Amino acid sequence: MRCYRFKSLLLPALLIVLAMSTKSSKASTQTTLTTGTSSVVGGGTLNYAISSTPGSRLCGALPHQKTVNYTVVLYNNFSYTDTNGTTSQMNGGIQYVSVSGITADCSSPLPTSATQPLMLRVPNGLPISFTGSISGSNGSATLGAIVDTSKVLSILYATPGNLSSDSFTNTKTNGTVTTIGSSFTSGQSDAFSLGFLGSGTNVTVGASITTGQSNAFTETIANATSVSNASNTGTNGLNTINHSQDLFLIWLNPEVSLIGNTYSLQTQYQNGLAELPSVVEVTAGAMQSNNNATTVPLTILQRQFDPATGQNDLPGLASICADQSQYVNNCSQQGQCGCMPSDFAKILANDPLLNGNPTLNATTATNPLSIDTSGVAACSNPTPANSCRYVPVKESGSSVQMTTLLAGPECSGCDRPINSYSQTDNSSTTQTYSESHSETASYSAKGSLPFGLGSFTSTDTWTWTDTESTGAIDGTMNQIQYSLSSSTVDCSQEVLIYEDTTFHTYVTQQAPGNTSCP
Repeated sequence: MRCYRFKSLLLPALLIVLAMSTKSSKASTQTTLTTGTSSVVGGGTLNYAISSTPGSRLCGALPHQKTVNYTVVLYNNFSYTDTNGTTSQMNGGIQYVSVSGITADCSSPLPTSATQPLMLRVPNGLPISFTGSISGSNGSATLGAIVDTSKVLSILYATPGNLSSDSFTNTKTNGTVTTIGSSFTSGQSDAFSLGFLGSGTNVTVGASITTGQSNAFTETIANATSVSNASNTGTNGLNTINHSQDLFLIWLNPEVSLIGNTYSLQTQYQNGLAELPSVVEVTAGAMQSNNNATTVPLTILQRQFDPATGQNDLPGLASICADQSQYVNNCSQQGQCGCMPSDFAKILANDPLLNGNPTLNATTATNPLSIDTSGVAACSNPTPANSCRYVPVKESGSSVQMTTLLAGPECSGCDRPINSYSQTDNSSTTQTYSESHSETASYSAKGSLPFGLGSFTSTDTWTWTDTESTGAIDGTMNQIQYSLSSSTVDCSQEVLIYEDTTFHTYVTQQAPGNTSCP
């Protein structure tokens, strides 16, 4: 009876302890809610909600397993009141995690803590950089500025042969490294992709961690099998290289957010949301002056189709032209939507092979190295001290320049040979040259631009600075594909191969003195 009585007394006590333990467990996961306010550097006030939620994880191996406690502090529900008293709601949140104890071998991953400021966006497009804390106290906020501009992503150079083509492959290529100024560093390390130019094609825009430079980002093109520059001279055409047929890939809606001495890159905003990228392909000849007019196809000039909205509301090439009065509402092929050759001069300046006579055959062949600042001799075997926009592609493990064969049929009606090559720079020594390529573009800005912006822009020109380099970028070689063919009977000519060290595409030159492929 005494034993039974002891058991009967023990059971209620155990239930009380269990209940207290359950209540304590529930209390440990209870979220605490507060509100926060920050005066924004640059004007206005930022309000937000702050939540603090405790949690725990089992860490370590038995018999030394321990419980690690942590707290997740989340900032969200942001609203910004500007100096005029207008309040706008903004999307986004950022969390910080404080941990007590050793977290090695935890049974499940701990929540991640922010390592960079949160970039908020006011509906009119201006960015706000916000940084909170693991303590859940009020954070700091700074209002920035934005620059809307354009950028040449790549150039596919024309090839010799009236039935030849130059194209991207289905692998990664075109690792262009770009900066916006020596005094600015990248404020975002996340890469983002620009899907465009047909099924499967994308451009990935990385950040400083991909290049080892604190103020640089990298553009790479992958799976661009739909992007090709085919010779349009036809079966009766000449085999000469016509650089007026060089194909430009132009990104029309990049946006740079500038806060203090940091920047981030994204697409331009429309109705409070980031647009899909708008990228067009257009030949140099269409943008060049023809009786003081251009001949760009209307479908390229006009607004582009946006799959997200089902409307033509992405910018077209005419969005970069000075005269915006005719753009959108008064466009015609003859009127060119108000665009003039001067509007495209900055784009064409990215292709120095267009200078002078762009049509070259074996007699008038121009060595691309003659355009280089350091000259033919130095850039034939360049070192990092040289300034070389173009360099010869060498045979693997050799000092001999790579050549490929352009050939036609052996007789009228005979089969026409097609020599296809995938050219890479995997055998090139990875090195950066002393000169950078400056690309200028028109721009519009909102907000107060940071001090020092004038050091790399003029009053109406935005400047991108592209590094000249060869070899693999981020451990990945650059690769391009071209196909050489001609309808000219008995055409047989070696073609020399050069690399553009800015865009990592390839330039060809007909071998001087061989006139079998006129």
